[in-house]
Amino acid sequence: MELLKEVIKNLNVGVNAIDDIMCNVRDCELKDTICSQKKNMLDLLHRATEELGEHAAEKTGTEPDGLEKIMLKSAVKIKSGFDKSSTNIAEMLIEGNNMGINDVVRVSHRLDGKENTPFVGEMIDLYDANIKELRRFL
Repeated sequence: MELLKEVIKNLNVGVNAIDDIMCNVRDCELKDTICSQKKNMLDLLHRATEELGEHAAEKTGTEPDGLEKIMLKSAVKIKSGFDKSSTNIAEMLIEGNNMGINDVVRVSHRLDGKENTPFVGEMIDLYDANIKELRRFL
């Protein structure tokens, strides 16, 4: 369950990051791209959460904790405070997607194949697609 929980947590962080950064997005095309990515992330989050729902006792640890939320909001404010350009926002989101992939892969390696869920591959594919879409704004 740890791997599935990590996927859910990363998707929650990603959705929260999009919510935090959206007020700084001025480019309509970028805003549409980000909204579409958020929709896809919420779809995957819903399906992964349903899967975890079968194991109700395991739901702890699927949301970023208070400190993580504060750090995310602070990072968004600092990095976008002076530069609200599409390039900067796309770069921030690309970094976030890469961090999400790295976090899930790190947990997967630590568990050394003891857990498996198709949601890992789906999340990685989704985040890779997000990155490719965002690169056109660099």
